[in-house]
Amino acid sequence: ARVLVSVLMYGFVVMLPVSLNVVFPLWAQVNSDLGGWAWVSWKIGVTQGISAVSNLITNLIVFPRVVKYGLLTIIRRALILPVLICILWPAFAMIDGETQRFVAMLIYQMILSVGLTFGFTIMNMTVPNTVYREILGTAHGLAQSMTCIVRITFPLMLGSMFSWGLNNEN
Repeated sequence: ARVLVSVLMYGFVVMLPVSLNVVFPLWAQVNSDLGGWAWVSWKIGVTQGISAVSNLITNLIVFPRVVKYGLLTIIRRALILPVLICILWPAFAMIDGETQRFVAMLIYQMILSVGLTFGFTIMNMTVPNTVYREILGTAHGLAQSMTCIVRITFPLMLGSMFSWGLNNEN
């Protein structure tokens, strides 16, 4: 049962960045009359590039310093960040001004990256804590299989749902 919970949590933690990385570029390039920002590709690329740099810094510098507080404590707090970002997402549409929107998205991407990096790294570390050594490879195989399933299905589903939502707004 603990293995199943860990594998499902692993999939959930992977689902968040995959989902948001699919929806953000689609939403950002949509015309403003449909609720998007009508961004060009370089702005989307820069904000996601900043997320990648933030992810690297988090993994190499920040995470090793905070792991001493315990894995469960960190994951409980780290996974609150993406949830808050998702709740606040609709408010981004109300931001006026190109510069303010760009800065808001840079901050959003960095916060999201920190939370999801912590969550993903910790979930990767907790899978071995839930099984006996004899079935550790099986547990990791299940976790990676869950990750692959999520990374295949969620972009397909969310991209289609986003397009359907734009075409069927009534």
